[in-house]
Amino acid sequence: MRKLLLLAASALVMPSLAMAQDVKLPTGKLPDTVTPQAYRLDLTVLPSRDRFSGHTEIDVTLNDPASMVYMHGRDLEVTKATVTANGKTFPVTFKQLTPLGLASLDFGRELPAGKVTLKFDYTAPFGDGPAGLYHVEVGDKWYSWTQFESIDARAAFPSFDEPGYKTPFTVTLTTKPGFEAVSNAPETGTVKHGDLVTHKFESTKPLPTYLMAF
Repeated sequence: MRKLLLLAASALVMPSLAMAQDVKLPTGKLPDTVTPQAYRLDLTVLPSRDRFSGHTEIDVTLNDPASMVYMHGRDLEVTKATVTANGKTFPVTFKQLTPLGLASLDFGRELPAGKVTLKFDYTAPFGDGPAGLYHVEVGDKWYSWTQFESIDARAAFPSFDEPGYKTPFTVTLTTKPGFEAVSNAPETGTVKHGDLVTHKFESTKPLPTYLMAF
């Protein structure tokens, strides 16, 4: 009788332990569920303001079927997130999980392995020191730069912010007329939108997130 009770108790404990292990967060490298293939970054940067806004698209390969994936994003207020898979687009849920910017992206359903595109609309605060996308007032003028090494790209855009991932980046920056905008690749042209100007840049060679700059 005692053996039967012990076996029954073990049966109750084991699922609980398994569930605890299932929700254990990665503390080092991300799981290899996803491989990013390309980024498209479209940011509006007005250095005198407290916040900037962005639209990020990431082409990725799901290496295994998944209902959620881990990625990075620190202090980003994501207002809209979607995934496009097999020609269909539907909303997903982005959530920051740790202060260092580990985040989850919940698809709300299981997606098969294969290529998908993740899209995010968001705003975020400028940093006040040399980390992420930050701004500085010099005299009566405001400037903004990036410093992404080693894990601060996640403060500027949703990403898989690890040096092992190297992808092309296509950058578009919108700012005030007369402001100089530069990035890792040559500028291809500008377009005026009301009282702002959009600067478009060529796609880069494959780079890790920490080497992106603008």
